[in-house]
Amino acid sequence: MPYPLRDSYYSPYGPVATFLVEGVQPPAAQYIGPSDQLQLTLMAPNVGATVVLGLRLLSLKGEVQPLQYQFTTPATAGGSFVEVITPGECFLLSATIGQANVRRGQCWARLDLQRGNPTGGAAVGMVLIAGYATATDTIGYPGTPSTDSVGGNGASLVYVGPVPPVSSPATLTVPPATRWRVSVVNASQNAGGVLHSPYILSLTTAAGKVKFVDTFNLNAYDDAAANHHIAWGIGSVGGGAGGAIANAADVFSFGQAGGVDPGNQFGALSAMVEEFVEI
Repeated sequence: MPYPLRDSYYSPYGPVATFLVEGVQPPAAQYIGPSDQLQLTLMAPNVGATVVLGLRLLSLKGEVQPLQYQFTTPATAGGSFVEVITPGECFLLSATIGQANVRRGQCWARLDLQRGNPTGGAAVGMVLIAGYATATDTIGYPGTPSTDSVGGNGASLVYVGPVPPVSSPATLTVPPATRWRVSVVNASQNAGGVLHSPYILSLTTAAGKVKFVDTFNLNAYDDAAANHHIAWGIGSVGGGAGGAIANAADVFSFGQAGGVDPGNQFGALSAMVEEFVEI
């Protein structure tokens, strides 16, 4: 059966492919009209990323055209890196995103097919690919289901906050567009100050809403004459057995009840986390 041609009433984005005249059957793939675009979005809040996008297109003359693009983006913080590709009228046979020089959980990639969007503004689109890309994790269309950015496994990392001023609590803030599943928090007080229990470790939102607070006696954890140190596991606090969940801009704080004694100096607060991109 010949592939029927349709007028503009049925095909508002341009003519339906006419390559059947060339003797080539239309493929079971996504049709890209003259005004359609492919949009690649990368979110890598805390690291720079180099990502390779591979496309295989079928032209209206029946020619298969393999294309490859490489994009390098600095850390995107709370924003996104967006690249728009306008291949012209064709069929998309397949697309892949991979070769990212980052750990899983650090670079979230999405490829959309946007209909009738010649200027890059708001348009109706469909998600072709959504998932994490790494040097070994290649995601593609068709064949790779779109996944949630906070599902599965993230990047296992250790974050260290700044050393606080004397008489101030130690703090550690979750970066923008980032979610942490926290397993261990390390805190310390130099021995030169006055040991004053109880000590408090808290997690609050940027607006000051308390997500959890725990208190303990640091004296029991003396490990050297120069420092009083605790490695505190919080797997059962805030997030159940999977670890405490900290969202973008949440703040960990380690100090003393009633304020920090004058002259006391805390060390930098550090956390062992599993990191995800939070969209």
